[in-house]
Amino acid sequence: MTQEEKDTLWEEHRPYIEVLSQVNNSYVLVNEWGVGPLFISSNYDTVFDYIPGFKSKTLIEKKVFIDSSIHPDDWPLVMDFRKRGFEYIYGLPFEERKDYKHVLEFRVKVHDKEYVRLLLQYHLIEITESNDYVLL
Repeated sequence: MTQEEKDTLWEEHRPYIEVLSQVNNSYVLVNEWGVGPLFISSNYDTVFDYIPGFKSKTLIEKKVFIDSSIHPDDWPLVMDFRKRGFEYIYGLPFEERKDYKHVLEFRVKVHDKEYVRLLLQYHLIEITESNDYVLL
């Protein structure tokens, strides 16, 4: 898949993602599998109570993800859930893969001191049959 085709697919989804990102007390992150974030809603920093723009900028520049903030007791459960969830999705017929989403709740550290509960939802937005382009 060419970069132009990828850009076209992303631009088709972008207006809906931007509307979704306006929901209070939540954030939206769209990730191109293996590449990094394409979109981080402006309320990401508010949800995690960081200096506006600082953390989301770090995410994009350094590809630092929420994984580094997961509570140590929750880490193995989150990793196992992700592994089994994606194994399930990829085990489905191709045309059914976008019909499911993963929902997971775990603790993440904010302010480098306290933990809050995070409800995380993964949904495949776009996937090619060859799996060379995956947006979630």
